[in-house]
Amino acid sequence: MIKGQNRLRLSRHIKRAFEKGIAWQGAFFKVKAYRRRDFSDNPARLAVVAFKKVSSKAVNRNLIRRRLKAAFRDHLEKLSGWDIVVLSQGNVQTADFAKIQAEAEKCSSFLQSKQSGPTRKP
Repeated sequence: MIKGQNRLRLSRHIKRAFEKGIAWQGAFFKVKAYRRRDFSDNPARLAVVAFKKVSSKAVNRNLIRRRLKAAFRDHLEKLSGWDIVVLSQGNVQTADFAKIQAEAEKCSSFLQSKQSGPTRKP
């Protein structure tokens, strides 16, 4: 389970990540991430979205959400100051968890490489 301080809850923050954030796409999910201004000591915040298009059953969507949150849980402390929205894709449901974790690691290293760059789009 993700701690309360690491949850991205407000719809305006999620919308900001979609509009102004950077994108990354892997084999099992897409990521939109926004670097906050007050990033120095604030933890990363995560939101996971599992669409009905991926699975019509709520049980399966909840499983997808839990798997994606677990994959990103270990990387959140390295990504302080980021608002991260993870969008699931259809093949995540049948994927091996080790592969999902490897994709989360790739995404984490991509976002870490962007930490030293500019925080805003012009």
